[in-house]
Amino acid sequence: MRSQLPRSIDSIKQFVPASIAVVLALLTLLSCSLFRPNLPSADMETLSPETPTPPAIPTAQATPTVTHTPAMPENPVDCLPDAAFIDDITIPDNTVLAPGETFTKTWRMENTGTCHWLDGYTLVFQSGSRMSGPESMPLPFMVEAGLAADISIDLVAPSEPGVYAGLWQLQAPDGTLFGTEPYVQIVVQELESEAGDQEDCVYSAAYVADVTIPDDTEMEPGESFTKTWRMQNSGTCAWGEDYALVFLRGSQMSDSGSVPVPYTAPGATVDISVLMTAPDDEGIYASVWRLQAPDGTQFGTEPYLRIVVKTPGSSISSSGCLLDASLVSDAMSPSSASLEPGDSFSVTWRLRNIGTCSWDVSYQVAQVSGARMGSQSVSPVPSAAPGSTVAITVNLTVPDAGGTLQSIWRLRAPDGAWFGPDLPVSVSGDGYVPGAAFIADVTIPDNSRIQPGSSFTKIWRVRNNGLYPWEAGTQLVFQQGDQLGTSAISVPATAPGAVVDISLTMTAPSAPGFYVGVWKLRSPAGTIFGEALTTTIQVPGFTRYQDMPYISGISGHARAIFHAGQQRGNRASVFSKVGDSITSSWDFMIAVGDGYYQLGSYEYLRPAIEYFIAATARTSNSFNNRSLAAYGGWTSADLLDPAKADPLCSGYAPLECELRMVKPAVALIMIGTNDPIDYVDFGAYERNLRQIIGLTLRYDVIPVLTTLPHNTYRDAEKQNEIIRRLAREYDIPLLDYWSVMETLPNRGLGEDYLHPSASPNPAIFEGENLQFGYTQRNLTAIQMLDALMNLVLH
Repeated sequence: MRSQLPRSIDSIKQFVPASIAVVLALLTLLSCSLFRPNLPSADMETLSPETPTPPAIPTAQATPTVTHTPAMPENPVDCLPDAAFIDDITIPDNTVLAPGETFTKTWRMENTGTCHWLDGYTLVFQSGSRMSGPESMPLPFMVEAGLAADISIDLVAPSEPGVYAGLWQLQAPDGTLFGTEPYVQIVVQELESEAGDQEDCVYSAAYVADVTIPDDTEMEPGESFTKTWRMQNSGTCAWGEDYALVFLRGSQMSDSGSVPVPYTAPGATVDISVLMTAPDDEGIYASVWRLQAPDGTQFGTEPYLRIVVKTPGSSISSSGCLLDASLVSDAMSPSSASLEPGDSFSVTWRLRNIGTCSWDVSYQVAQVSGARMGSQSVSPVPSAAPGSTVAITVNLTVPDAGGTLQSIWRLRAPDGAWFGPDLPVSVSGDGYVPGAAFIADVTIPDNSRIQPGSSFTKIWRVRNNGLYPWEAGTQLVFQQGDQLGTSAISVPATAPGAVVDISLTMTAPSAPGFYVGVWKLRSPAGTIFGEALTTTIQVPGFTRYQDMPYISGISGHARAIFHAGQQRGNRASVFSKVGDSITSSWDFMIAVGDGYYQLGSYEYLRPAIEYFIAATARTSNSFNNRSLAAYGGWTSADLLDPAKADPLCSGYAPLECELRMVKPAVALIMIGTNDPIDYVDFGAYERNLRQIIGLTLRYDVIPVLTTLPHNTYRDAEKQNEIIRRLAREYDIPLLDYWSVMETLPNRGLGEDYLHPSASPNPAIFEGENLQFGYTQRNLTAIQMLDALMNLVLH
């Protein structure tokens, strides 16, 4: 739930109310409300945070239409009204508007109480600037308990420049105010002169987010779409008339190579959209754009789009050829009818290569999901030119688990891309172990926000997928992680094939952070069985990192990795540095570890520094420890090459050596600057980075990926696309160092235009020192560690 505004906002001007209109559209249930920070005062510089799209909340009811129904429900006498803010649908915080400009503000609110919002429920103005709105307005439509609605209100920006906020709240017929207080906050900017005519102003722009069409979105040939980037004016020139977003390179995919940019004051953000059409031919297409001033100067971060054009069922390899296959026939020997638990059998598929890529021994058929049948989960594929047919055989064993079991297999290219049809394998056996399959989170989906100390009921929907009933005395028992509730509860007797909801009352901890608990079923005989049931919550309260757009990806997954690492013996207060010369340099973290740092306005980072400086990593504390996985000139391949390892770890790759010797909780990874020589083999780089991530996760260490700074000789843009995409795919933390460097003089680079610029002491986080690349590398890395310490390692 977002934080509450003060009832009185002295710095905000109020204006005479005028007309107001409301549009209410009932929606399907959405997840819990998003946290939003306290409003700033009028004299503070503010940034508009990215507003994520909330996921849908499961519901068994049909979506209602926006009409009164003949069977109007009645509220019980003892019902409780409540409401939760979900999202700003229009006018995100700190939207820049012209004086007197009219606009429509829409909030998405969820009815989280037990009362239906019927006749007599109103939205009332509370405090701040009313922006020509009334004191009160009725809700013209019913909103049933548990559903959500979009509430829209027409407002007018004040006539004087400044920061304005207005706070509203829902009110029951008896006058009770209830629920989260939705608010609107805008920046009124006077258009005093034509943008670009300002003397001595600086052009600059920073990418904030992909509002639509994230990287590698799959499109059908010829499909039309609208790409929207969120950009921040990080310079001192206001953008206005004759500013444009122009096509730079790649595939234009648009009828126009230039689109106008709305007026945007320095420090504000704006959404810029381009109408595009996917090419007719299958492949991977990228389109790079840039801001352009009226005088023709191009400036700032280059927003880009990358899509995959393909027909359903196919895939595109990293080299750009089409991956696809069709099933000709399949056969099992012996037949499944004669199989019993422990029996060996083989499955042979005949597959035709209907793509344009040639298959070789680096291609595989691998298990995607389902029951594990023996030790084999991957098998090489015979060489097959486009149009040819090959036979692929896997040798399997019937599991001991009872019931009809199935595993799904599929073809996989060397770069990890899956393609072709699903290849199912089904067997039936008379095992003696009960089965249990997770179906859905009925309540509290992963990463739900729960207030500190609040009780909540977690409900899992589970199916008995075995041949045998769950007997009386079957229990759900805690396995690992954050318990949050009792260690065991009884589960009702359940017949094979039946579905049951299992409920557990839990209490959120008082400390902010992510919490993950793992549970499993246990038979009366003590046998643990079935799929794991997990609960992942976030307790809000630690908000610093939310104002840092370069820090993202911290989720319950990181907490789960941490728990597994603690069982392995990893150390919570130790981190490892992984990379090349930009990481192994004295300028990265050494001065911090030696105690020669000055925090200035970043004093809040002291507990994190003291936390990680207290433990010995290997040669010294984590900041000034000599890493076994960081060396000048190294590429991503070197981190995986046992020949490059320290003699301490003969036979192990350098990265594995570091993880084995140090046992860290976190690995700060930045690698790739040296990968290009004459050209970038992006497919090889991505494969190496996947192995680096996989190896780190195998040791239950949280990998923090860091984007690369720009350099003249080897543009890191494409590599950073891969880094960001893999961070999202693996749900791991991302430190977007590149976006920070782009705002610094000379893009934060030194005279060689390869390494970050360095001051005499890059651990002094004050004044002009903050304009150096290594100072920002140290500062942002410590900010990431601070966020992880408070949210994950607590």
